[in-house]
Amino acid sequence: MKPKQAKFFFRYVLLAAVRDIITTNKHLNVHSFEALLRSLYKPAPFFKGILFPLLEENCTLKEAAIIASILSRKTIPAQHLAAAMIHTAVLDFSGQFNNAWLGLGS
Repeated sequence: MKPKQAKFFFRYVLLAAVRDIITTNKHLNVHSFEALLRSLYKPAPFFKGILFPLLEENCTLKEAAIIASILSRKTIPAQHLAAAMIHTAVLDFSGQFNNAWLGLGS
């Protein structure tokens, strides 16, 4: 899958499904959790298709905790992580994800 296709799939299919599952069930099932873990094999589309849209919209504390858990379980290339942290630091938001996300770099 090309990066542009992966970004589209992550943003409009996977993110929408994950947010819907979290709001209805109050937790994420194993299959969706694994899908998010697998999506980190393509870090640039993951950040552009899942993380940044989640930060730009209002994410709940539960969503932030789940995404932070997924990010902490996988090794992310330093180049992608640095670019994502810079992009996140520049964003003007009052999200609950700030402490969980920026704490990964230390």
